[in-house]
Amino acid sequence: MVRAWSPRTAAGGDSDFYGVERELARRTFPRAPAEPLSEWLGRVQAARPGDVDTTRLPVLLELHYRYRFDPAGLTVEDRAALRAGAHAWLARHATPRA
Repeated sequence: MVRAWSPRTAAGGDSDFYGVERELARRTFPRAPAEPLSEWLGRVQAARPGDVDTTRLPVLLELHYRYRFDPAGLTVEDRAALRAGAHAWLARHATPRA
């Protein structure tokens, strides 16, 4: 059986940054189909949402992009920084599910 390609099955598809993306989408900042994460994050930051701290998101996005697309990938330390940064952001921002 041939498995279809998707961002989640590609290298880095398990990036913790996707949790941040999902939470922001729930907060009325959905990403348009095929919209690069960098452009989407720019829109989020331009909206200046008062209840969302976007300060660390560019750093997390840079780590995410390296994890996804850099053939060298991330060092163990950088992968841990991406995971910890995304989880810390989510801990501060995640909305409870109904």
